[in-house]
Amino acid sequence: MTRPTVAALIALLLLGCGHPTAKVTPTASPKHTPTPSPTPVPTPTPLPPPPNLAPAGIGLPAGFSAYIYARGLGTTTSMAFGPDGRLYVVRDSGGSLAVVPSPGAGPQQLLSGLPTALGLAWRDNDLYLSVRGSVRRYHLNNGALSGGGMVVNGLPVGRHQNDWILPMPNGDFLLGVGSTCDVCNEADSRSASVLRFHADWSYAGVVVRGSRNPYGLALRASTGDAYVTINGQDNLGAQPADHLLRVADGEDAGWPRCWLARPW
Repeated sequence: MTRPTVAALIALLLLGCGHPTAKVTPTASPKHTPTPSPTPVPTPTPLPPPPNLAPAGIGLPAGFSAYIYARGLGTTTSMAFGPDGRLYVVRDSGGSLAVVPSPGAGPQQLLSGLPTALGLAWRDNDLYLSVRGSVRRYHLNNGALSGGGMVVNGLPVGRHQNDWILPMPNGDFLLGVGSTCDVCNEADSRSASVLRFHADWSYAGVVVRGSRNPYGLALRASTGDAYVTINGQDNLGAQPADHLLRVADGEDAGWPRCWLARPW
């Protein structure tokens, strides 16, 4: 299944699944490796008022508005505003990171040649990129990105890989790691799971198992709860297996034994 845009699903019904205990195997100690030379980040500029341009075909509830923020980004996999107020975007083409300085401005490429970059997250002035098999850290200082060493490596990869990164209020990070197959029993408990890492990126274990490809992660700020969108198995015909799940320690999303029962 290709990576879809993260969707907000309103209703969720899961078939009953057990919560087996899985052995957690810590990752190897983080290793720091050189990455492409730092690329200067454009000097911050004040953000102008958003253009009054409503994209055709978008319907919105009362009190909401929509406008085109940027064009020419190509296939994007994730994005987040940095501490400098600009939009940072990971692009699938060429494994690149771009920045959009302000609404309506063209994207400016900062990094390229990243091995399948899918996720990014900011914590203070540190930028974390989820690339195939690892997480890399960059630092924003005086308008420039530096660093790029690995804070996590040796993650299992195959049909899928590590995806989004979610910083949590207590300092931890959540990381989605997809399965190595469509339907199989994984040898590595970190595959098809949502993993937790401490603030220093030391491994804290599996939070949600049985999640074939936990691609999207988001925080509900009012409660501190995290939610994950899971890309379920392929070839189920008219019955989709994709669903939204609240992240809870010890949760089992059911894959590969069972999947979402169609709620409509």
